[in-house]
Amino acid sequence: MFRTKVIAALLMLVVTVVRAQGPVEGKVDFIENFVEVKGIGIPAANIPPDSPQAYATARRAAVVDANRNLAEMITTIQIDSQSGNELSQAIQDTVRSSVSAKIRGGQPVRETSMTEFVGPDVEKRGKVEVVIRVPLNGSGGVLSAIMPGLAPEIIKRTNEAKLPVFNPPPAPPAAPARPAPPPAAPAAPATAVAEADYDGLIVRVPASFKPAIAPKIFTDKGEVLYSAKDVAMDILISRGAAQYTNNEGKAKAVLESMGSKAILSLEGGIRTDTDAEVKGPDAAKVFNANKKTSFLNKGRVVFLVARAS
Repeated sequence: MFRTKVIAALLMLVVTVVRAQGPVEGKVDFIENFVEVKGIGIPAANIPPDSPQAYATARRAAVVDANRNLAEMITTIQIDSQSGNELSQAIQDTVRSSVSAKIRGGQPVRETSMTEFVGPDVEKRGKVEVVIRVPLNGSGGVLSAIMPGLAPEIIKRTNEAKLPVFNPPPAPPAAPARPAPPPAAPAAPATAVAEADYDGLIVRVPASFKPAIAPKIFTDKGEVLYSAKDVAMDILISRGAAQYTNNEGKAKAVLESMGSKAILSLEGGIRTDTDAEVKGPDAAKVFNANKKTSFLNKGRVVFLVARAS
């Protein structure tokens, strides 16, 4: 009898470990700005199984499980072209504790109903599944919780990569001055924006581009034009190095909400799964405009991701 109880206890321990190490169900959506996870709960003991109290305790347990899964999931969020799983255990623990301390539960978007809880469907009966959603950016967002501990690690990884940095070639010497021509008729006012006045950037990228917290922009020669190192630390912590959308109007609206008035829009390709690439002349436009307006330091970069066909 004693041996039977020991074997039963060991089997229960194995099941618990497998459950704890299993994959967390959910997703991170940089385009729509949310993180979504699922939690599962069962009723407390000594409560009538089909009662409202049983449902309430199962739902409460499901929300707790979802929040625990949220903390676990965020440790594998895509940071840059390297997988988030390559973060050190210490950083992962910091991320978990930050999410647990600062994210107090999200908005339930889907959950098992009382009818399903007591119904005939064996997949749903007697347990509650809750899907919760929390914002990625903004007030109460995940990034504001994890970035204070994560930002130094991002900068460290960028420094350790020792990638070449873009510097445009020097301008050719000016031609000798010529005598001034006679005055001409007044020209119509110019409507085009001077290249040096751009203070926001949209980079169009293919649908296969993967959003991340700390993307880079390279030139077609492999030189870094933009990375997390270019962003002021307070801005990097509050919203990451770039924003993402698949709507051009929204891309402009996001930059305008940051204070941009003259937006440069460029075609980009894919350098790595999370990094974009632009041509040399376009890189020079960005570099020269940033010297005047410092818009990269303000994180005014939006990737316009093509919609999947």
